[in-house]
Amino acid sequence: MLGPQHTMTQPEAIEIARRKAEELNIPWSCDAIVATKGRLWPFPATWTIVARVQHNAATVTMVVREQTREACPHRIVYGASSPTPVQPRLVLWLGLKVIVSGCLFWLFARYWMRWPIWGATVFAIPCSYLGVMLYHALRAPRRPRQKDNDTSGA
Repeated sequence: MLGPQHTMTQPEAIEIARRKAEELNIPWSCDAIVATKGRLWPFPATWTIVARVQHNAATVTMVVREQTREACPHRIVYGASSPTPVQPRLVLWLGLKVIVSGCLFWLFARYWMRWPIWGATVFAIPCSYLGVMLYHALRAPRRPRQKDNDTSGA
C-alpha cells in the first residue's frame, strides 16, 4: 500500500482505466482522452476518464477511485450513424395520452374534490404529464425477480 500521502497522477489513472477496459473487453483508445479529478467531501477523490474511440464512434467513461486504485466502467455511448427521425404516430399517441390524462385529473378535481373550474384546470395541466408517467410505469415490462443462489444446502 502506498499510504495516504500518495496522490494519483493523471497518467496513472489513465493507465489503470486502460487496463480495466482491456480486462473487460471494452473498446479503448489512448488518442483522445480527458481525465478530470473530483472529490466530494467526505468521500475520497476519484478520477473520471473519458476516452473517444474513433473506429466504432464510442465514448467510454471510466471512474478510477484514487484510494483503492480500482477502475470501473461508468458509461459507454455508441454514436448513431444518423439521428433517429421523429415518428408522427408516436407524437400523436403521446399527445392523446396527455390529453386523456389531463381530462381525467380535471374531472377528478372538479367533481370529486369540488374545486372551481380554474383550480381544476391549474391542477390538471401539470398532472397530465404525471398521468402519462404513471401509465408507462404500470405498463412497463417487469424484470423477473432473481432467486438467491443458496448452494450451502442448509
